[in-house]
Amino acid sequence: MNDPAVRKRELAPLQMIRDGYEKMAIAENCDICISQDGIRIERLAEFLLED
Repeated sequence: MNDPAVRKRELAPLQMIRDGYEKMAIAENCDICISQDGIRIERLAEFLLED
């Protein structure tokens, strides 16, 4: 998810969904984990260790 082309490719299907639910992309390798267009991007390790 560090490469802009990969980020665009991976987030495109989630951007097409028009509902009120939170959307999240979980990435194993991600240096820049932010929200983009309402889609939360998180690292896999942090996601698994959340309480």
